[in-house]
Amino acid sequence: MGTEDELKERADKAKSLQALILDRTRLEPLIMSQSDLQNWGYMVDIPQNEGGHVPHMEGQVVKCERCSQPFQVCRTGSDTECLYHWGKQHTIKASGRSSPPSYTAPLTCTGEKVRVYTCCSRPVSEGEGCVHGRHVFYESSLDDLHSRHAFSLLRPPGDSDDALDIAAMDCEMVYTTGGFRVARVSLVDGKGKVVFDELIQMDEGVYVT
Repeated sequence: MGTEDELKERADKAKSLQALILDRTRLEPLIMSQSDLQNWGYMVDIPQNEGGHVPHMEGQVVKCERCSQPFQVCRTGSDTECLYHWGKQHTIKASGRSSPPSYTAPLTCTGEKVRVYTCCSRPVSEGEGCVHGRHVFYESSLDDLHSRHAFSLLRPPGDSDDALDIAAMDCEMVYTTGGFRVARVSLVDGKGKVVFDELIQMDEGVYVT
């Protein structure tokens, strides 16, 4: 039911949605080889030891990911102990003596390139952060990550599996006493339909900071 224009609009919308559906033929040319993954820093080999033997670093001294200062890992702490920038660094051209609102020192050279933070527009050369928060730590070493929570291989698909040909996954992460941990996992299929969306319980003894 509807006018010809409305019917055409609905048909065009249906076609556009159909065009967004992913299949193997579209994705297979984009699959990276194992050597490419290794060259780009992906972890493809699992350490030989059992793993998971050091789930957290509570009580140990590590370097803060935000402010680079050493601190003792604790499940509780002050929300003002760390002074950091939450934004990224980028380069801008200074225009005369005008300055970003939060930067008090004048820029003297017209067109001079300056590295500033996206969070507050303050120059990187100032050093000091703009936001107070908790000290946190982040790890990227395969051995360290394996010691926090053991890596494992996916089981190979069997004849009785109704596994998806295509799935897209996104993870939300949180800082904990065991480093940077996954807190939520969401998956959609090739049509964009949600097939999995769950919160993740921390390992025993690991606390969200």
